[in-house]
Amino acid sequence: MKFKESENAQKQVIKIHDIQSFTIASESGEQYTLESNYIDQSKNPGVKRVTKFRIFLLVNVKGFATLYKVGDEFRVDRNGTLYLFSYNAGDGSGTANFRYYIKKQGAEYAKLFTYENPVNGFLPDISRRSVVKAMEAHLPEYPELIEQVRSKEIRKIDLTDLFRRYNDFMASSPEQSN
Repeated sequence: MKFKESENAQKQVIKIHDIQSFTIASESGEQYTLESNYIDQSKNPGVKRVTKFRIFLLVNVKGFATLYKVGDEFRVDRNGTLYLFSYNAGDGSGTANFRYYIKKQGAEYAKLFTYENPVNGFLPDISRRSVVKAMEAHLPEYPELIEQVRSKEIRKIDLTDLFRRYNDFMASSPEQSN
C-alpha cells in the first residue's frame, strides 16, 4: 500500500500488517474507522477458529467492549455515507449476512458476537434470543441489561445502543476504576 502524508509529500510504502487502524473522512464530514484484528470465526462456545491474518473491521461502537460490523463490501455514496453490503453466491451455496464481532479491552482477537441474514435484500430485526445468548456469553458483567433485553423492556434490538449502554455501565463501575 502506498501512502502520502500530504498532497505534496512523497509516496511511502507501508506494509498492510503494520497498519493498526485508519479513519476515512468524507467531504461531508462523516468519519469511519477500521481496525486491524485477528478474529475468531467460530460460532460454537469453547471452539476457536482464529484467522491467521488480520482483517480490517468497521468500528461501530468503541469502548470497554468494541463492536465491529462486517459485510462483504463497503461503498460510499456521493454524500459520504458509507454502506455495507453482503451477498450470497446466487447459486444457493452461501448465505449473505452481516457479522458483528466484539473485542474487549486487552483481548488478543475479536470474537463473533452475532450475525443477521438479509431476507430478499432487507434486514429483519436481529433475533432477540441470539442477542441474549451472545450478551450472556460476552457481556455478563451487566446482567440488568441482559434482563431488559430478555424481558422486552428494551423493545427494538439496536446493538449500537446496547454496546453504548454496556460501555457507560463499565466506565461507571467501581471495579473498572482500579
